[in-house]
Amino acid sequence: MHRATPLPDELLSRPFRVSEALELGLTRKRLRSADLWMPYRGVRVPRALGWDPRLRARSGLLVCPPGTLVVGLDALAVAGLPLPISEEALLERRLAVCAPPSTDPFENDQLAVRWAAVSQLLPRVLDEGVLRLADTDLWLHEVLGGRHQLTAGYRARLGRAVVERVDGDQRVLRAAVDRLGSSTRARGQRLVDEALEGRETWLSA
Repeated sequence: MHRATPLPDELLSRPFRVSEALELGLTRKRLRSADLWMPYRGVRVPRALGWDPRLRARSGLLVCPPGTLVVGLDALAVAGLPLPISEEALLERRLAVCAPPSTDPFENDQLAVRWAAVSQLLPRVLDEGVLRLADTDLWLHEVLGGRHQLTAGYRARLGRAVVERVDGDQRVLRAAVDRLGSSTRARGQRLVDEALEGRETWLSA
């Protein structure tokens, strides 16, 4: 039985573009081998890596313009924050991304591309190869302007997780509120106040 040519070391532990693999000397036949799979056109992932929201996000960004953000529930999953649905249910949906405003429109039926601009003033983090909003801004952005119906219990759990992650630092939280638009700033402050109160109750229990 013929054994597939081993992958170069630099491709073993991450998703990669077909074009990159070809430049490294792999053949198109090798890229159709059973130890690789194609989550997006032009992208391959070693099957040994498994599949989870972070790996999917890294894979999907390979077919997006530079500077594209992973957003919504996918960003929460990459951040390791609580989700309102299971990871399995999330992976059944298309990856949600937001292209930078300077990008020419592009279409990809494997992605949920959002063109509503995310303010360039909001801080981004590069989380193991995935560009997303920073935790506090991601939380407020998703709860106040997200596209999902979130229960009060889930919103409280998410808020407590974010506040705990920043160790209740009110300066960090206030800065995130100040970055909100004027129409949502008061609601954002209420979210922060409720999360801080919930954290105090949890710590004193």
